[in-house]
Amino acid sequence: MEGRGTVVYVDEAGLNRTSFRDRAKANKMSMKEDNMFDISFKSGDMVYSGWVNPSQKLNDSGTPVSFHVVLNDTSFGYLSYRDCKWMINEDRPDKLVELVGEQIEKHYQL
Repeated sequence: MEGRGTVVYVDEAGLNRTSFRDRAKANKMSMKEDNMFDISFKSGDMVYSGWVNPSQKLNDSGTPVSFHVVLNDTSFGYLSYRDCKWMINEDRPDKLVELVGEQIEKHYQL
């Protein structure tokens, strides 16, 4: 699915490829597209932007139990909220995990 704003490059085998973000956006169509949402924030001198894909599994209060996060075209990991703290399945800076968690909280107005 190539369209306006899609980044295409040719790999070593001569095949057309799209960026991780563009592939993920194209795959949105197979997911519940309205569940995914964009995030953007600044930490220090760095600006982060990306998207969040909430799991379809919900907790007792109706909030997704985990969130796949992509920042600056890189998979950041899967976040979940446990024991009053944002947790992630990757080795990421605690401050950055909290900032991403805050973006999720804003989206869900928690």
